[in-house]
Order: sequence, then C-alpha cells, then structure tokens
Amino acid sequence: MTFQQIFPAAMILFVTFAGTQLQAGPIQLNSDRSATESNNQTGANQFIDVHPYWQPNGADYFWISYLSTTGGWIPVFSPPNVHGTDLTNATPTAVFQEAFVVNTELVGGTVTFWADDTATIWLDRPNGVSVKLHAANPIQDGACANGPLGCEPAEFVTLSLAGLDAGPGTYAIRMEVFQRAYGPFGIMYTGFALDRDLDDPETVPEPSTYLTASLGLIAAGLLRRRGAN
Repeated sequence: MTFQQIFPAAMILFVTFAGTQLQAGPIQLNSDRSATESNNQTGANQFIDVHPYWQPNGADYFWISYLSTTGGWIPVFSPPNVHGTDLTNATPTAVFQEAFVVNTELVGGTVTFWADDTATIWLDRPNGVSVKLHAANPIQDGACANGPLGCEPAEFVTLSLAGLDAGPGTYAIRMEVFQRAYGPFGIMYTGFALDRDLDDPETVPEPSTYLTASLGLIAAGLLRRRGAN
C-alpha cells in the first residue's frame, strides 16, 4: 500500500475530528431535593404527599414544598394570598429555585412544570437579567389553576431554554408559586439544560495535531511494511 492510497484515509480522520464539536452532557433540573434547590421560606425543600388530583411523581422528580403542606389527618395547609385574576404584582406564597452552572454557553434544554395552584417561571441569568418564561394562570378550578400552569396531569407547561444565553456562570430556574385557597401547595418539575463545551487548547488537541499524529502513524506503518519486504 502506497502513501497515496493511505493519505485519503488520513484526510477522512482529520475531517472527522475537525468537524466534531465537543458538548457536555445535559444538566439535570429535577425537583428531587438536590443541593442546588432552595426556597425563600424555610431554605430546604421538602417532599410532600401527592394529592389525588395531581400529576403523579416521576421516577426521579417529585412534588416538593417548603414544609409539609399535604397529607395526614391534620395537614399543614398554606394560607391563600392571591385574590382576583390579576397576579401581576401579587406576592407568591413561596419562591423555589434550582441553580445550575454553565461553563461555556447555554445552548438549550427544556423543563416541564406542574404547580398548585399556579406559578410564574423565570430564568435568572448570570448577567443579572431575568427572563420570564411563563406567567401564572389566574383562573382557578376545583383543584388548582384552570389549565396550564396547574397541578393536574394535563395542566403542565414545557418551557425551552434555547436562545436565552448570557454566557458562562450560575443560572437559576426561579418559580414563584401562588396559593389561591386553603389546601395543598407545592411544585414539581423535570428537565435539563445544555452547556456547550468549547474547545480548550490546553486540554483538547487541535485538529492539526490529530492530522500530524495520524500521518506519523501512517508513515511509521509504511516504513515497517517496507522493512518487512
């Protein structure tokens, strides 16, 4: 086999590496009482019982609240603090937060939410600018909000994180959850964020390095072959 026969293979190897963009795995954003979660009432989130009307817990995400607000013979109910249909300036019963760190660039992801009674969802970016992803639903039905965003299985919202980048740093999904009447109270969410992992010249070889190494290996193979002949 001549160098001319082997050279195209080296070019294919070079193009393969040069066209590959490294990307880190998804950052999980689940209501699972991880160290990145908190609330403005008690600090630590707490798992709560699922009300019969609510969307059931998932395999790795669960209904949470700031204290035990469901279940038992004498459950601790959150008091109502929202009246009427204008929630623009209403004070939420509790604010929950899930922080996550982006090393290079936030390029996408989705998060699905259920809430009782409803919630406004924000993305707090490291540049100090917050983006409202979803407004609270002011219309109540017998269980929670009448439609998204609410607590029943069909009342979820799935929100995209694409196009919301402010560069590397600490982001947070912020959930302002409202209680319209005495009763159970909490939120559940599941999803992920995508962090693009840009090439690092100190740790990731340049494409030219791959080409040089490939040609060196091919040349060594040719010399070994000639020596054997």
